[in-house]
Amino acid sequence: MENDQKDHYPLDQDKRLYMNYNGEYDDNEIDIVDILMIFWSKKFLIAAFVVVFALVALGYTTLMKPSYESRTTLLFMPPVPAEMSAEMRKDSPQLNSSPLFPPDVYLSLATADDLLHDTIKAVYNEKSLSTYQVPTPENLRENMKVELNKSSEKADSATKLTLTVRIKASEPEIAVELLNVWGKLFIQRNSDMFTDRTGASYNYTKDSMVSIKNDLDKAEDSLVLYQKKNPVKVLESKLNSMNTIYANLLSKYDNEMLLLAPLESSIKTTKKFISLEPEKLSLSKGMSTEAVWNHLAKELTPEEIKQLKNMNIDDEILNNQNNVLKSRLYNDEIKLSSLRASTTETRKRIGSIRKECEATEAKIAEIYSKTGRLITERNSLKKSYLLFADEYQVSKVANATANNSVRVIEKPVLATNPTSRGRLKILLLATLLGFFCGTATAFLVHAVQSKKKETAAA
Repeated sequence: MENDQKDHYPLDQDKRLYMNYNGEYDDNEIDIVDILMIFWSKKFLIAAFVVVFALVALGYTTLMKPSYESRTTLLFMPPVPAEMSAEMRKDSPQLNSSPLFPPDVYLSLATADDLLHDTIKAVYNEKSLSTYQVPTPENLRENMKVELNKSSEKADSATKLTLTVRIKASEPEIAVELLNVWGKLFIQRNSDMFTDRTGASYNYTKDSMVSIKNDLDKAEDSLVLYQKKNPVKVLESKLNSMNTIYANLLSKYDNEMLLLAPLESSIKTTKKFISLEPEKLSLSKGMSTEAVWNHLAKELTPEEIKQLKNMNIDDEILNNQNNVLKSRLYNDEIKLSSLRASTTETRKRIGSIRKECEATEAKIAEIYSKTGRLITERNSLKKSYLLFADEYQVSKVANATANNSVRVIEKPVLATNPTSRGRLKILLLATLLGFFCGTATAFLVHAVQSKKKETAAA
């Protein structure tokens, strides 16, 4: 069956094309002439619709109250330019350090319900309730047009933001008053936001600066006190003196040690010589020649002559050489003893001076290390203090100038002529709408009439 349908379908299509070509289906086609004839036959109906819609639009524009538009432009200025802070830090300004809020924040603040409510409440007081129709915040928002200047919409133009606000009202005075009140309230709200932010930054910076200043004072006092208790210059002078004494003692000790060996050798040699020299010398003395002749001159007995042979005297005397050697030995031994005592004392003194020098050097190294840490801590605190001092000055200026962060560069002016209400546009749109409605009605009427004729003919 499917094959039969596929085979017959081209035949049916060809048949339709053939029948259409021969005019068998002309009655079912829409002819442009018929359409024009319908338009011509129903021209009065279409014209009636156009006229009615135009009259309605004309009446609407006539009854519509005139509206007056005024505008104001605000310039947003950062409380403290980014260049000022950068100049105080001696650094290049940062591109992303603008103290202004993003543009979307200002657009949201400009049409906030609470701001519009306060504006309406301030403008429409109790006396004017009977004269003017008080709008709602939503109505006022619809009659407002808030826009940023094209240069302010760029991402890198946050420091030159300008905002233009237009308000429409039934009376020009009301439009101006609404803009004036709205501008004051908007500036106050913006100042409050800046004051809160700069105030918090100001308090934090001030507290941090005071805390760092106290720490810096303590660090400087600790450094000065430590330097007073540990005068490194005095210790260095003492170390230099001890090094000089130490060098002199070493030289003295070396000289004394050089004298010990010769002195000990001299003592040893002297002792050897003393052992060779007797302490005393023996002497045998006889009579002198004069005494002999004197005795010979006398008459001597035989016994006396025998005694003359025994008149030699034997005597002992001290050996002078022995005494000299002993004296020299005593002197050398005294010198050796003194020299040994001196070398012993010098050696002890050298050890004591050496330990004292090492202790002084260690003390000086400790002082330099501790002083270096204290100086590093002081310099770090001083750098932080200077940084926070700059930030404090910036925050101080920002806190003082927060109320002047928004300036009115274009004040609202009383409008003399009402704004264009689009009367011509409304008339054209109404005429066009009437034409379409009339055309649709004309085709509908024609279809109904044709149906009736066919029914009557049948």
